[in-house]
Amino acid sequence: MDDLPQRLGLSDEDWAQTPASVQVVVRALVRVIHDLQMQQQTHVTQFAVLQQEVAESSTSRSLPKNIDYGRASRIRLKGV
Repeated sequence: MDDLPQRLGLSDEDWAQTPASVQVVVRALVRVIHDLQMQQQTHVTQFAVLQQEVAESSTSRSLPKNIDYGRASRIRLKGV
């Protein structure tokens, strides 16, 4: 038996009185919502993986100790 009416909070009687064309649209919208939820879950998972990769690459990367990176900001061009 179809449990869509119950999942939508509708009685079987109300669903039976709903025109077939409206039922088709409701079913299509429910499928779209389901597909979007699945895509969202995939994106959430991919985002978490990317966050982890960024965190790992940020902590494993180190700058050479013999370079004064602050020096570049102190250098002034002649005539400026």
